[in-house]
Amino acid sequence: MRIILAVITDTHGGHIAGLLNPETVLQRKQENEDGGYDLVDWTPPMEPGQLRRWSLYERIIESAINLARGDQIILISLGDHTQGILHSDDALSMRVADHVLIAKWNFMPWMTIPNVVETRLISGTSWHEFGEGSAMILVADALRDKFPNKNITPLYHGLTDIRQSTDVEGVLVDYTHHGPSQSMRKHLEGNTARYYLQSLMQDELMDGKTPPHLVLRGHFHSMINEVITRHTMRGWFESRIVVCPPLCGLGDYARKTTRSAHKITEGGVLFEILDNKPQQPVFITDTRDIRKKEVLYVK
Repeated sequence: MRIILAVITDTHGGHIAGLLNPETVLQRKQENEDGGYDLVDWTPPMEPGQLRRWSLYERIIESAINLARGDQIILISLGDHTQGILHSDDALSMRVADHVLIAKWNFMPWMTIPNVVETRLISGTSWHEFGEGSAMILVADALRDKFPNKNITPLYHGLTDIRQSTDVEGVLVDYTHHGPSQSMRKHLEGNTARYYLQSLMQDELMDGKTPPHLVLRGHFHSMINEVITRHTMRGWFESRIVVCPPLCGLGDYARKTTRSAHKITEGGVLFEILDNKPQQPVFITDTRDIRKKEVLYVK
């Protein structure tokens, strides 16, 4: 069995630094000659950062296609598909429909790939997705209408057993939006995620279950990749946690919560599942120092 698992998160459609498909078509109100209003199609202009981000997104998609070589691709999006309008800071639009439509258009390139037959959309932070996973539900419904042959499922927290038959244990993938944050000190990087994974593994083992082979999380706009092994009377168990990097830049709120991070990493991650074993993750990323650089010569 060979399957490619493609993972993205935090696209924040409707944010000025969010993911934006250049082919997106929205509608806006325009006054007509009679003094009334018509709805006319329009495409939001792309900011330089959005052009760069879309190019990175295309690289993720192309990498998934090349890695799959025709084998099945499972797409998981870990939430925050929209920015939401609770806070107007950095909003590209204050219209709910625009955020949802941008999110839908962001998934369109995946839907046209014949071997992407399974897609899972995770509900993100409530205020980003208009409460109770509204954006996730609307985007999934819109995509299912347009692509009825694709299996597109919205959910809050998944535990998927990827297997080819009932005879052999498959690959357990635990995925949801919220999880561990990155450690604040460079020399402690990954500690929070390791403790999180250790606790999850211990809980599963104490219940007599097999811990997930892959634990996938988003939300914190950081990139984490940690592996824990545990030995029990039942043998060795290994789990990997990956906090997937976002596909959105820093807005005012994110600058505050990251305590003015000076570097951001954006991108996605691919996993090759071969003979019921997940291989090393393949990160497709772009890291940038976002500080404004200058040199001052003083007399």
